[in-house]
Amino acid sequence: MPTQFTTMQSFFKHPVTGVKSVKEPAKVGAFVNVGGRGDCGFRSVAAGFLDNILARNRVRNDVITKVLNRHFQYFPHHRPQRGTLKGELHTPAEIMQQVINKVTLSELVQTLGYTLRQLAVDEFVVHPNKYRGAFVNDTEATHPAQMRQIHTYIDETAIAALAEVLNTPIEVKVVEAEKELPLKLKYNAEGENPAIVVQLQNHHYVPKVVDVKRFTTVGLQASRAISPVNLANEEPSMEEILKLIASEDKRIHAEFQAHKNRLTTMVSAGELSKKDLLNLYVDGMRNSDYLRGRTKYVGLEHGNQQFFNTLLTAQSEGVVAAKAGSYDRQVVDALIHGIARAISIGQMNTNDVFAQFDQEEAVSAVYR
Repeated sequence: MPTQFTTMQSFFKHPVTGVKSVKEPAKVGAFVNVGGRGDCGFRSVAAGFLDNILARNRVRNDVITKVLNRHFQYFPHHRPQRGTLKGELHTPAEIMQQVINKVTLSELVQTLGYTLRQLAVDEFVVHPNKYRGAFVNDTEATHPAQMRQIHTYIDETAIAALAEVLNTPIEVKVVEAEKELPLKLKYNAEGENPAIVVQLQNHHYVPKVVDVKRFTTVGLQASRAISPVNLANEEPSMEEILKLIASEDKRIHAEFQAHKNRLTTMVSAGELSKKDLLNLYVDGMRNSDYLRGRTKYVGLEHGNQQFFNTLLTAQSEGVVAAKAGSYDRQVVDALIHGIARAISIGQMNTNDVFAQFDQEEAVSAVYR
């Protein structure tokens, strides 16, 4: 399948003068239910992806090619026949448009959602320590083979994985009862493709699309059973996956303890004050990837304390309770804990935090 194409240079070498450009109104769109039980998240991302194609948004060729190649493995009958496209060179976007013309939108949203599910699980398997929530939750561990099944529900961990796989910013607006403003979760905010926005309410995802009329019919039509080609997947065992996650948890915990001990020693030696710690934390978090929509571990978007408490519980240490003492001492302890935690889970850079003090120590050593 061609992934590159050539374009003719513009016929006109100079712009036409005397003609005023007309600014097109912004495309607003609306949230539309595209159905699904257990696969509503994947259908929603599929609908958002297709809507970007239909709206002529510039989706990267490599991403379209990746999705199409995988999709045709599961649904070969969706592949356009040769000669159905005019001309010799076909861009990935043109091939995707032909697929949209060939397959009903209702079927395509459902089947493409299945394809995206497989891509998300692939990402889980390659980086299980980043997507620990997919394998370790409040109930029991879920094997990748089960995740690949059409109706297995996977939480927003799957949305985060798709944002990476598709190199696309995905925003989830979580609507909760008695809360006027929805919680916004952003994944891969710096992705290079047009953003996809979905809404989550009562464990059901719905996408925001521009072509509202066209996608409304998808939710109104009854879902049909799909029959993807059954491809063999060499999945690691749950024991192997959980061992990798446990190893990463242990590494994070050890790094946290090391930084916590170092900061505590510096405070005790008078090298750091409460003001110094506060400046370190504020400056470090201000310049962190966390505020740019990039997180090293999925789950941090809900807050680093919640994520870290889960990790501590897994390490059988439990949540650390506040110690008794003066107010200043409690503030200092909380700042030490927060800085050490942020460094260990990749929200703050170790070098940025300690560079200033390492440099001062080096200068002092010269004059000793």
